[in-house]
Amino acid sequence: MRSSSGCCESEGHLHEKAKPKAQTAPAATPGIRGRVLLIDDAPEILTLYGNVLKHEGFEVRLAHGPLEAFAILESFEPDLVILDFMMPQMNGEQVLRELRKRPSFADTAVIFLTAMGQDEGAIGVALDLGANDFLSKPVDRRLLVAKVAALVDARRRDNLRRAYDELAEAQRVLLADLERARKVQTGYLPPSQAHFGEFSFRAVLEPCEHVGGDLYDVIETRWGTITVLLDVSGHGLAAALVSAGIRSTLRLLLHTKSLRDALAELNRQMCMDNDDHYVCVAMVLCDGTSMRVVNAGLPPVVRLERGRVTACVLATGMPPGLVADAEYEETVWRVDPGTDVVMVSDGFAELFEDVEAVERWTTALDLSPIALGRPQRSLEECVGDAIRESGGKLRDDGTVVVLSVGEVAKASTSSLSMPPEDADPAEVRFSIPPHVEVIPRALSIAARAMDRDPEDPEVRAPLWEALLNAVIHGSLGVDSPPRDRELTGFLAEVRRAERNAAPGRTVAVSVIAADDGYEVAITDPGDGFRWQDFAERTGQLDSTSEGGRGIAIMRAGSSVSWNEKGNQVRLKFPHRNKESQ
Repeated sequence: MRSSSGCCESEGHLHEKAKPKAQTAPAATPGIRGRVLLIDDAPEILTLYGNVLKHEGFEVRLAHGPLEAFAILESFEPDLVILDFMMPQMNGEQVLRELRKRPSFADTAVIFLTAMGQDEGAIGVALDLGANDFLSKPVDRRLLVAKVAALVDARRRDNLRRAYDELAEAQRVLLADLERARKVQTGYLPPSQAHFGEFSFRAVLEPCEHVGGDLYDVIETRWGTITVLLDVSGHGLAAALVSAGIRSTLRLLLHTKSLRDALAELNRQMCMDNDDHYVCVAMVLCDGTSMRVVNAGLPPVVRLERGRVTACVLATGMPPGLVADAEYEETVWRVDPGTDVVMVSDGFAELFEDVEAVERWTTALDLSPIALGRPQRSLEECVGDAIRESGGKLRDDGTVVVLSVGEVAKASTSSLSMPPEDADPAEVRFSIPPHVEVIPRALSIAARAMDRDPEDPEVRAPLWEALLNAVIHGSLGVDSPPRDRELTGFLAEVRRAERNAAPGRTVAVSVIAADDGYEVAITDPGDGFRWQDFAERTGQLDSTSEGGRGIAIMRAGSSVSWNEKGNQVRLKFPHRNKESQ
């Protein structure tokens, strides 16, 4: 077999046998100036020049011709190759062409050995192919060493620069990925300030790295509003992923279980997973008249009355994930106007040396009575000042959550109008504000009115989609994001619309029983809003049905219709025993 360059059959054989290796810089050996492969068909030349270079501190391999050279290159990656131009099997030009085909040797330095009076045209071709220099025999020893040393040093400098550039690029990509992860993590957090009935909510989360294991959440359930603070062991991306999973698990558990039972089940699942992580958790359930508090591993949950600490809930329960049969206690507090409840993670409490020094860190949060003539600082300012005064660096992720009871208990645009306990099961009516955080609670109420499990996919998927459309698109007027837009931007737009929602605006939900099942009607206050029109505007219209993805999801679990105005959707659910009918 011959190539177009005129190589002999041996060249083709060599090319098949010697597989290209991954392109990596050879590791420098301590005490060795460089690695050199010397190729020549004259044994006396190999011995002479090889001994000269070895004496000068180079590691040298000798090849009696091209065949032996390519066999050596299977396990030896030189910084430089010294190549005789005229050899019987393959000339130097052919060997160089074969060498340059291999990624690992594409930029290896090559010096040609030429005879006196060698054809200058041939040497020029070799230099054009990528040879770095040439030496005429007989070679002056000092010149040989000088040229080899210069090329080897240059090669190693290039390798170091390339390795540094690759490391810098890898770091840039990693930081960009971490920044995207941070945006996703913060995008899923509830707003840092919100109102739930008579309660106001404030929170600050400061990870000690780009992302961390701290997380707070606000969950609307049929029991009331639950505020959660999580602190997963460890730092960084691994802890952030664990905290996201725990958040999802708790959201499911808290719709059907009490605080302590939800923690016990979470603990059981985490211990079964045999994961190295555990989680410290504090939760406060507010039902309008009382607060139920649990603390498993976090600093004390503190109750303040008009700035004065009046009660604390210590960490009486083991953090979930440590002891399989751990039990948890609930503490009940009365809801009084002027009450603040504070939850903090270790990272913030440790700024004050003693994590149980509640007076110190509640004072730092400016929760004492407002001094005359001085406005109260924001929670962000207080946390930032505490970090700076402690050296400007968190040793652990730091989070602060403050719940405040207003002076006058009043209905809020973020409260959920619960149906009365004695409501007629044939017709249950309630309303929700335009706030995505109340959707799980509204879904739970509607599902239970139909005697269905809120987590039943046939109920959850269509109800969730209908409520989400009514709140986000109907009441808040926020369009779905185009496919190329980041989810975090869409979530931020939803949060802004929630904060600017008109006071008293609600979405009405009714569950009406019939002989063959239940009908759930969801009415938003939108003016002429129509789901199918919205789908057309955003390019998500399914030509085979009226509406886009949301309507398709609704139809998967129920029959769907809507009024002519377009602001009411009706979902029909058969009875649970439909399979036997």
